[in-house]
Amino acid sequence: MPLGLRVYGDQVFFKVYKETGLSRVLEQDKPMALLLLYPNDPRCFYDSLNHVLEERLEPSECPLLDAEGCYRVCLSPLRVFGGIDYDIYSCSLSHGFHVSDMCSSIGYSRVYGCLLELLVYYTKVMAGITGLPGYEYLEGLKWCIERASNHDKAVMDIVEEIISAIYDVMRETEEG
Repeated sequence: MPLGLRVYGDQVFFKVYKETGLSRVLEQDKPMALLLLYPNDPRCFYDSLNHVLEERLEPSECPLLDAEGCYRVCLSPLRVFGGIDYDIYSCSLSHGFHVSDMCSSIGYSRVYGCLLELLVYYTKVMAGITGLPGYEYLEGLKWCIERASNHDKAVMDIVEEIISAIYDVMRETEEG
């Protein structure tokens, strides 16, 4: 699962919301190593959110830039803060991989930025976070991606898939 890492000197931290599947795993407080994915392709990112990507990866090759363009880094999580809605974990990056090394090769564009925003929105909906901007916001992101990508079919197919998944989760939440 992609996580936002914060680096303070040699310390690396990440936040996990209580309602996520990862939170349930980490709450067991057992010694473990996690495979942290850094997908730089929106399809790869989306697949990781749906836990499809992990099935295609070989954990013994960590860290590695695989054929799909996904960075992988092993972590040893340690809870350093327990909040009401989320916990904060500290971790150590293995094999001398540094956050700046991982991020420096990831290109940025308006399309990529808007796709990431859409994927972050999806993770929030999956975690049950309420009070998010609604339909107009999602349509605005879609419009931005459509224009910036010159209506690229491959890009718009993944956008439609993500938006459809967001609406599915929203419907399930309303019905449940």
